[in-house]
Amino acid sequence: MLELTRSAVLIAVAGCLGACGSNDGDAQPAASIDLLDPTVPHYGKTYAEWAAGWVQYVNNVAPPDCINPITDTTGAACALYQDPDSPVFNLTGNFGGVSIRDECVAPAGKALFLPLLAVWGDNAGVPSDMTLSEADLESFVEQTYDVLLPGSLKLVVDGHPIEHLERGGIRGAPYTIHLEPDANSYSCAMVDGVEGDFPGYLSGYWALLAPLATGQHTLAFGGESTGSPQGQPSTLDIRYTLTVE
Repeated sequence: MLELTRSAVLIAVAGCLGACGSNDGDAQPAASIDLLDPTVPHYGKTYAEWAAGWVQYVNNVAPPDCINPITDTTGAACALYQDPDSPVFNLTGNFGGVSIRDECVAPAGKALFLPLLAVWGDNAGVPSDMTLSEADLESFVEQTYDVLLPGSLKLVVDGHPIEHLERGGIRGAPYTIHLEPDANSYSCAMVDGVEGDFPGYLSGYWALLAPLATGQHTLAFGGESTGSPQGQPSTLDIRYTLTVE
């Protein structure tokens, strides 16, 4: 993942495991894992709506923990800031390079949602004279989407590769994040006064997977961006040992 500092825009690579069964809540063997169909809603929401919730999740970072799940090096904080009533559990990647996480514990019976390569942009924390219109934000994420490399996407669960990951592509979709006063990712970064609702746009390649069986699982995933129009190319390599219980 490559962070774009002007507006909390991020290229995020993240990995997951799950299974695609006839019922959204059914756990399946690793050999049958696949994306839940991106063309229809699951658990009451579309892929774009789950992606909007994911952006909210990574902005829920707040005192006293102030542990961003994207920068969590071990995965031990992966359950922080998750919605306990949601049927979906979010996973994240990193800001680029290699991450090895072996301490993430996910609840059994929940689907997994994650970005393989994703971008988002809004005006939270941006000086008033530098804010972009919603049309400009949408254009920005769409242009960035066009330089992501879908052919580079990989996701391997317990030795089984998931193919055709480009199916989860979203070129542009709106979202709105809500930031509580002095209790959000900006206050944790010592940026005061960023609060309220901020509309933005997201894009990228996303994956929703049905719940997996209890126990320990390995994941290896990653992807690449050419870097343009954002700067240098970026390569990500994420490895999880995930415990489901």
